[in-house]
Amino acid sequence: MSAAAEGNDPTKSRGFFGHPVGLSTLFATEMWERFSYYGIRPLLILFMTTAVMSGGFGFERPMASAIVGIYAASVYLASLPGGWIADRWFGLRRSIQIGAVLITLGHLSIGLTSFFEQRTPFFVGLILIVLGTGLLKPNISAIVGDLYPEGGARRDAGFSVFYMGINVGATAGQLVTGSRRSKTSSSPSISSICWPTCRNPSELMRAREGTLCGATEATQVQARPVAHAQSSNARTPSRA
Repeated sequence: MSAAAEGNDPTKSRGFFGHPVGLSTLFATEMWERFSYYGIRPLLILFMTTAVMSGGFGFERPMASAIVGIYAASVYLASLPGGWIADRWFGLRRSIQIGAVLITLGHLSIGLTSFFEQRTPFFVGLILIVLGTGLLKPNISAIVGDLYPEGGARRDAGFSVFYMGINVGATAGQLVTGSRRSKTSSSPSISSICWPTCRNPSELMRAREGTLCGATEATQVQARPVAHAQSSNARTPSRA
């Protein structure tokens, strides 16, 4: 095979650490997918168990843990129909593209939960992430294998690089979202972590109203003993 033909063949190129150039795209795609999945998963329980007045759902912790468990299990179980759909209908490449779009829309839907003040966008976002991951995750690994038709040790090394991207994304996602959570501890809504520059005005108004109500109640509690003491003195007869 000539040098020009070898350069046009993505399986023969060695532009990414001695591996095909296409591996860099697959590496980055899977890294960011794992970044988004492992980054948001620890925040789901915190968000659902947060009080309604603070922007959460006010769920009990066992219920929130069950929802996250079903979500995590569904993400991996969706790989079975996702691979079947790719083989029968869309093909590997288009399935990955559709999956990436669905994952993106899912995270946007979750981020918009506080703005709509409804639970529906949150659960719709989880469903979209499950469907998107089911289409993306099994098929992107199949494309990695297709980059090495000769097989052998070079393909094993390529998968090692690919899985390195998975580990980097999973680790960085938890570190970054954890740091964002610590900086926005006063407002645990998902949107404050996804979009730090966007805040919900109604949420701020609720917090302000809660502060005013708390101050009013505290004033009333302090005034009650005084009023009670005055009424007691009025009922007590004077002793000459």
